[in-house]
Amino acid sequence: MLNSVQCAGEGDLIAGIIYYGMLIIRGIALEIYLVDGTYELFRHYYALPSARDNDDHEVAAVRGALSSVLGMIKGGATHIAVATDHVIESFRNQLWPGYKTGEGIEPDLWAQFPLLEEVLARCLHRFYSRATTGCGTTQ
Repeated sequence: MLNSVQCAGEGDLIAGIIYYGMLIIRGIALEIYLVDGTYELFRHYYALPSARDNDDHEVAAVRGALSSVLGMIKGGATHIAVATDHVIESFRNQLWPGYKTGEGIEPDLWAQFPLLEEVLARCLHRFYSRATTGCGTTQ
């Protein structure tokens, strides 16, 4: 049950943030973010210099997106969800040729989507399930 609710910034688009809200439940402030992970990957892929892991896979966009999420955590975010687009064939592909086909996406960028999802799932789960103060601070 909500005793009082306050929301700020609902619907704002700041960088890859689709939603930002401050919710107060029973006197506890929750700072909530919904992040467009696809936007974040594209933004960091084209903004940052190349970085490769030990297996020579491009990882700069994942590092950049993770850095953004960690910044939100350090800034006091209590709840973060990151959503990414996937190529899913649907009726929309017949209505609009080229709709979310993945055509034209650089292979180095394309390959970072599953990595981002894996890293964020591990990081955010660890952050929330153990109430740490940042990603990776507990074992």
